[in-house]
Amino acid sequence: MQKEPLLLLLLTVSNFSGFITQNLAFIENFSIGLSFSPKDEKGKIVLFRCNGPHGGTKNIPHHASCHIHTSTADRINNGLKPEGQIDMTNEYSTIEDAIQFYVRRINIVITDRQKHFPSPSGQIDLFTQIEENM
Repeated sequence: MQKEPLLLLLLTVSNFSGFITQNLAFIENFSIGLSFSPKDEKGKIVLFRCNGPHGGTKNIPHHASCHIHTSTADRINNGLKPEGQIDMTNEYSTIEDAIQFYVRRINIVITDRQKHFPSPSGQIDLFTQIEENM
């Protein structure tokens, strides 16, 4: 079985890495996330991941729509896949909107957000204006 081509971007700062992947043949299939690599352990923990729809089934219905994976301490402490808490969302429907949601959610400084992750519409985000005035 041939795998679909993916676009992958990765940025690492200290022990944290941000990533963006997108299937080039099925562009609605994307993942944007933040992972942590502990210094004293092998591997990484995906703390937060925004996914686009990537084919729902009867057993995995959330794959049919945009959804968010979040790690929890309980899942980590019980040896389960950390980012197993899954919530369907209407916060975004495209990769561009998901990137804007992600940078707000992980609390990137507003000036860095505007410089490195400008809104694709070129318009200033209402929530950014509210945050700047606080």
